[in-house]
Amino acid sequence: MPPMDASAPVTTPEICAALHAGQQQITQLFERVDAEQCFAPVAPEWCLAEHIVHLCLAYDQIIRVLGANKERLLARTGAPDHASLSFEQMHTRYTGLIAGGLVTTAAFTPQNVNVDVHKAHARDDILQRWDHAGRALRAAAEPWTGAELDGHQVPHPVMGMVTVRELLFFCIVHDANHLDVMRRLVTSGV
Repeated sequence: MPPMDASAPVTTPEICAALHAGQQQITQLFERVDAEQCFAPVAPEWCLAEHIVHLCLAYDQIIRVLGANKERLLARTGAPDHASLSFEQMHTRYTGLIAGGLVTTAAFTPQNVNVDVHKAHARDDILQRWDHAGRALRAAAEPWTGAELDGHQVPHPVMGMVTVRELLFFCIVHDANHLDVMRRLVTSGV
């Protein structure tokens, strides 16, 4: 995964802008390739379409968390026992997990994405789903204040308890990792 730039997001608007920028890069890459390439098998890795579906599955869960009643969330998970990691620290933590062989949990593994007919329609459907998920994630994040981002925590399937700020930072670096993998697949001609 490429290193992050010096302009790390801090505020909720900056985090939403960084999410949007990453989402646009993924969309632009996906739009550049034809439908056949989107669904071309790349064993043992995922095809391009499966990367997008995986990101949508992750976003769906995060949108649900961000839309929860904040008081009930706090009552259920308690206050964080640590200060939020910085964006750079979250990037380092995630890249360490990747280097250590991080494996996606079953709940976030795309199922039945490879279609035999109407790949162009399926590609367009996936792009539409991705666009909707990106908009919904940013809309769900926008109402959270800085204090709320740091004062609420949620369970992450591989990182344990993380603050909501860390969860959004994770989204940004997670998207960047998948973008990097997708770029390599496109460059290799898959």
